[in-house]
Formats: sequence, C-alpha cells, structure tokens
Amino acid sequence: MKKNQSQALVEVLQPTDAYSTAKQSVDSLPSMKLPAVVRTVEVQSVVVDMLRQVASASKLVEEQRKGVTKHLDAAKKAVNKLFQPLKEHLAELRTDLELKLDEYRQHQLTVAEEEREEIRRKGEAQRKRAERAAATKLAEARSREERKRIQSKLNAKLEVQAAILDNRLDEVDGTPDAEQGVAVIQDVEILELDISQVPEFVMVKVGSTDGGSPPTHLPGDIVDETIMWTRHPVVSNIKKALKAGVEVPGVKYELKTRRAVTAL
Repeated sequence: MKKNQSQALVEVLQPTDAYSTAKQSVDSLPSMKLPAVVRTVEVQSVVVDMLRQVASASKLVEEQRKGVTKHLDAAKKAVNKLFQPLKEHLAELRTDLELKLDEYRQHQLTVAEEEREEIRRKGEAQRKRAERAAATKLAEARSREERKRIQSKLNAKLEVQAAILDNRLDEVDGTPDAEQGVAVIQDVEILELDISQVPEFVMVKVGSTDGGSPPTHLPGDIVDETIMWTRHPVVSNIKKALKAGVEVPGVKYELKTRRAVTAL
C-alpha cells in the first residue's frame, strides 16, 4: 500500500486535515437567526446568500470526503484483486470435492440397487424352480384332489418365498454414508419468473399424505390451507412454496443439491 493510502486510512480513523477543513467550512457559516418567512427583497437577498454559502460548504465537504475515500476505494480494489485468485482456487477445490462426494453417493445407490436386483433375480429363479417342480407333479397327479393339493402347496410356498424376498429387499441398506460436518440440503433455483402469472395466493393441502401434519391438526387430517403473500412476492416466499411441493404458475425452477459445510 502506498504511503498516501496509509495516510488516508489514518485520516478516517483519526480526523485530521480533511475533516478539519470540512468542519471549519461548516463552522464558518453565519449563525444569524433567519426570519420564519421572507417578505422583503432585503431578507430574500440574505437568504439567497446564505443558501449559496451552504452550497459552497456542501461542495467542499464532499470534496474532502472523496479525497479520503478514493484512496480507500483503490486500496480495497487492490486487496480484493490480491485475494481473488485464492478464493477462486478454493471454490474450484470445493466444487471438485463435492463432485467426488456426489459420485460416491451415486455409487452407493447403484451398489444397493444392484444388490436388490441380484436378490430379485435369485428369487425369480427360485420361484420358477418351484413352479417347474409343481408342474411335473401336477402332470403325474391321478386325481383332481391330488392336483388341488399340489397347487395349494405351491401357492403357499410361493407366498413364503415372496415374503422372504420382500424382507431381504428391505434389509438392503441404500442410505448413503453420512458426511460428518456436512449437511446435504435440497434447494430451489428459480430459472424464470413471470410475476404477471404468479397468483396472489395459493391453496395447499397439508396432512399426513404429504409428509406431515401441522401442530393444530390431528394426524391423518387433510386440510386446505391458503398461503398468502403480496402481489409481488419475494423470491424466498416462492422458494418456500416450491419446496413444499406447490407448483406456482409463472415460475420455472429446478431442484439443486448443495452442502452446508462446517469449518474445522
């Protein structure tokens, strides 16, 4: 930082020449008491002269202020430029790391689905074996009662197999591993907003069917609620409605997954 920039900073923290000059200009204004109204040319002349002195003082105060702040603005610009490459590098690192975490989450989901598919494949093979064995016995059966018994036994066996299959599928853990110190948040990014199409209010059904019941309603209740906002709603209100699953006319958006990261 140049010497004059350092001096400008000192002048902001400790009023010196610039402030003293500005204050002296204000203090030098005549302190005479002006009449409540102007009724004569002489009084008009005095008021006009005073007004011009105020304008001159205002101009001088602004010049002195800018004389200080222009150096600070230049210094701030230089500091921002100095730190910008570091910020960009960290942003790139964060993006890369989050992409790796996204890929890992997707990998875990894929592995879980592959495991479920293998369980389904084995279950289907087991079902076909049971049906083939039953078909052979049915072909060899000599009476209607015997065929009925074989079919009943097959149905019972298939029901047991289906129950075991469902239980094994439920046991597959498809939940991605937790990211300690990182919260994965589903966010809304508004792509287009036509305010002329946005309604003054929206109706939304709340209750157990959409994931939860307000404290004032009994579990299982389905209640029509009106979300009110001004004719020109702030974007945050629209985002809240979209997150709640309410489609708002005039809005194009997409869901984004972002992470809130706690620093070490």
